[in-house]
Amino acid sequence: MLVVLLAGWLVMGGSAQAQLQVEANYLIMKRQDSDSSRFISGPQGVSGADEYGFASGYRFGIVGGYDWFEVEALFAQVDDWTDSQDRVLDAGLSFDDAAANPLVFPGGPANILAFRNALFDAATNGGAVGQDETLEGELLQPGAIARVRSSSRYRDFELNFGTNRTTNWYRFGLGWRNIRLNDRTQFATIGTFDAIDIDDGNVNGEAGNDDNDALSDAALVAAGFSITSGAADGYDAADVVGAGPDTLAVFYGGSADNELNGLQAIAAAQLTESEHFVIEVVGKAGLYHNSVHANTTEMLVGSVNDDSVYTRYYSDQKSTASFAGSLGLQARIPVTDYITFTTGYEGMVLTGIALGGQQFDGIHTDILGNTVYSARANDSTFLHGAKFGLELTF
Repeated sequence: MLVVLLAGWLVMGGSAQAQLQVEANYLIMKRQDSDSSRFISGPQGVSGADEYGFASGYRFGIVGGYDWFEVEALFAQVDDWTDSQDRVLDAGLSFDDAAANPLVFPGGPANILAFRNALFDAATNGGAVGQDETLEGELLQPGAIARVRSSSRYRDFELNFGTNRTTNWYRFGLGWRNIRLNDRTQFATIGTFDAIDIDDGNVNGEAGNDDNDALSDAALVAAGFSITSGAADGYDAADVVGAGPDTLAVFYGGSADNELNGLQAIAAAQLTESEHFVIEVVGKAGLYHNSVHANTTEMLVGSVNDDSVYTRYYSDQKSTASFAGSLGLQARIPVTDYITFTTGYEGMVLTGIALGGQQFDGIHTDILGNTVYSARANDSTFLHGAKFGLELTF
């Protein structure tokens, strides 16, 4: 279409009403999500990020205009929104309901996982004699390390048809837009595994110690884990002679991919114009079909005296209705008759999207008592930042 417009311009002898513009911009954008994810509750609570710092990106555009109308194509990408946190769990991490038991945690209440997880189900499983997890408090000893890593990527393509920006101080248009937002969150804790009697605080080798002194393979399998590597023998308490201590890494991963397709309306107006600069406000709004693909992973990885790896994985896809709206203020400063410096600031809101850190809350129990997962896609995010670039006019 743009080639046809350019050819028409050449045939008409270079009419002032017909032109081709090419634009390239450097973007620096910040992001604010509607909610943060809570991973650990307790004395050393850990939450995911709901605000990311500035990340760089780019936008390329081409506009072909003839007479009263124009066609515009834009592509933008922002990478490397990242966040990381490290925390020492001085109070330890309880896997079950013994966090406030002073016999298990004599130093005070322990931290707990703040979302539905299969590790809790395994640690509260009342199994056979010698495998009854309810007799002990399963935990990571004080001094465990908690880590959160988040990353996100944004891509955007739009094709718009509207009134020619060179013929009046205002313009309107309609367009199709494709928006992709990929979001990842990883949360892990690593430390020394232990199992301590809840009724007397005894450990392996002490008089009156209850049987088990482990988080058994049977309890893990019953909770929905599958052995994916190593020996299928669970994890042993720290004081089990010849078996412990086991170093245990507890890993959770959430992933969400959003692809929005829809129509948008565009309105723009020049607020001021002179030979030296033009200031324009641009607004866009549209409704979109959002195709969501999301998953969540729970993994236990043993090391040192145990090599067992247990995994539970869920995935889901769904369609939701989303809204995207943006408002920006931009300045155009002519350098020559054909080269213009552009700069500005803009903000954009996306609703009805899925975020990686929220996928841990998608696991629930259905009416039949089965553990199921449904992708969460009811969050929103706000992107805002500046642009700097050049526009070439032919």
